[in-house]
Amino acid sequence: MSRWHPFRARRGESIVEITAAAAILAIAILGMANVFLVTSSANATSRETALATEAARDMLETLLGANFDAVTGTYGPGGAVGPNFEAPGLTAAPGDSDGRPGYLRFLVNETENTPESNELGIPGLDLDGDGRTSSTNVARDANPADGEPDYEILPVSV
Repeated sequence: MSRWHPFRARRGESIVEITAAAAILAIAILGMANVFLVTSSANATSRETALATEAARDMLETLLGANFDAVTGTYGPGGAVGPNFEAPGLTAAPGDSDGRPGYLRFLVNETENTPESNELGIPGLDLDGDGRTSSTNVARDANPADGEPDYEILPVSV
């Protein structure tokens, strides 16, 4: 007569239990690794956004301190400083010719109809104060005798 022994009765179950537990543990570890990767990517994006925002704020402060009538001549395309600027901690996009990641765009066309101009309220915004929205470049002086650009309002995209 054979005697019943509790250890022998459970011997086959333990391998199945260990395999199931290992599979559950592996799935949990893979899930945690995925969360870690997503969080790391989000942190890097958040850091870059913060650096870009800070550089844009610094440039806006610079523009606010500049001579309003000379802003487009100084910081516009072909100006003394130009529209590109440094953004500490960021690198320029591949293929960027000047290597500076920041860029200013002055919206000087009252008739322009682009998503960017619409977001800023142009067209329909009288930039030169003449009561019409017909000027295609308010930075160009329509009255050369006064030596000043024609804009009264100067939207800028940073």
